[in-house]
Amino acid sequence: MNAKILTAEFQRQLEGAKQHFGPDVLVFEDCIDQKGAHPEDYRNFETGFAAAAIDRRVAPGARMLDIGSNRLFIAGLSARQRITTVDVRPRAFKCTNEELLSADSKKLPLPDSSFDAVVSLNAIEHFGLGRYGEELDLDGDRKAFAEWRRVLRPGGHIIFSTTVNSAGPAVAFNAHRVYSLAQIHALCAGFTPVEEAFFSHHFGACATLADLKSTPGKWDLYAGVWQRPA
Repeated sequence: MNAKILTAEFQRQLEGAKQHFGPDVLVFEDCIDQKGAHPEDYRNFETGFAAAAIDRRVAPGARMLDIGSNRLFIAGLSARQRITTVDVRPRAFKCTNEELLSADSKKLPLPDSSFDAVVSLNAIEHFGLGRYGEELDLDGDRKAFAEWRRVLRPGGHIIFSTTVNSAGPAVAFNAHRVYSLAQIHALCAGFTPVEEAFFSHHFGACATLADLKSTPGKWDLYAGVWQRPA
C-alpha cells in the first residue's frame, strides 16, 4: 500500500473514530504503524539472558545483589525474592523485597562473601567516567568488578551484560566504554566462564562474536555468567 492510499485510509478511520466516540471525547491524529514482527532489542536480550541464568544458577531465597540494572528488570526480579540493589544516585522509590543502597560500586559498604549472586546489566561500562555524578576514576570498572568479587561467596555467580565490539575497544567519553572480548575476559580473571552470548544491533538478534561485524566506536552487547571458584 503506497503512502497516499495509507494516508487516505487513515483519515477515513480517524473520521470514523471521531464519530464513534462523540463530541465529548477529544480524538486527534497520532498515526503509528507498528505492524509486522515484534522488534527485538538489546534490552529484551539481556533481561531474558539474565532471567534464564538466575533461574538455572540461583536458588530461590539466595542472597542477591544488583548493581545498576534497569529498574523494570529489578521490579520483576524483586517479585521472585529479596534483593539488595546499589545505585550511585539516590533514589526514593524502592520495590517490594528490595533493600536499596546509595553507594559507589567501587566502594561497596557490604561484608566479604555476603551474596550468592551479583547481577549487573549494562552498567559497568559507565563506572568512573562521571556521567552519573560519581568521581572521575578511569579504572572505575576494574575496581568495581574487584568489589563484586569481594562480596560474592565462593561458588557464587556473577551475571552481567556490557558493551562489546568485535573491531576493538573504544571510549565514548563520558558516556561509556566499549570493550573488546579480551578486555571483558581480563575483568573476569580468576572466575570460571559458565555461559556467554552476544547481541548484534545490526542484525537485531543473537550472534556469534565473529558475526557481530561491529562498526568501530559503536557497541553491541555481551552477556555472561561467571562463577567464583569454590
